[in-house]
Amino acid sequence: LVGMWPRFSFRLGVDAERWAELKVILFGGTITKFSPLVDRSLASQTGGGDLTLFALSQAAANALSTVLDRTFAMPSIAPISRLASESRWDEMLGRLHSVLFKIFSLGIVAGVFFGFAGDQIQKLIALILNVDGPSSVNIFYILALLMGSVFISAYGGTLVYGFYSIADTATPTKIGVLGFLGSIAIKYT
Repeated sequence: LVGMWPRFSFRLGVDAERWAELKVILFGGTITKFSPLVDRSLASQTGGGDLTLFALSQAAANALSTVLDRTFAMPSIAPISRLASESRWDEMLGRLHSVLFKIFSLGIVAGVFFGFAGDQIQKLIALILNVDGPSSVNIFYILALLMGSVFISAYGGTLVYGFYSIADTATPTKIGVLGFLGSIAIKYT
């Protein structure tokens, strides 16, 4: 029975070059997976109930981030990769810049909307979540702060796909790890 199964190996069917690229991605992914732990640890040092408000806000921000990724970044993977494989660099960069411009523009519009419609958004939060006035204000400000990370995440995700299409896994991993460490410093202050 034991001889029926092939011997397990991480290198099975993966050449050395691809394995080196995967190791970089796995390292970066491992580091950034600590983000929820850091967030919860820092939020637990706040007043009573704030961790719940943070969790609600973060769930909304994560949902929006997923929508942006599925709307802009993921549909760009195949065309950008195809153009890179065909060495059509100018077209690839044009396509990448187009997607990045759309995400950036949407981020600006969302920021302006949050700025002008803040009172209405706070009332909507209070109505939908059935929370009191101060809690809706706290959720609004947490969401406003998380909006930056939502658009940066979508922007960065698109750039990562661009780097991956030219077989560069090290650059986005380095930037991601440095960004993660920088975000811990910002969150801590």
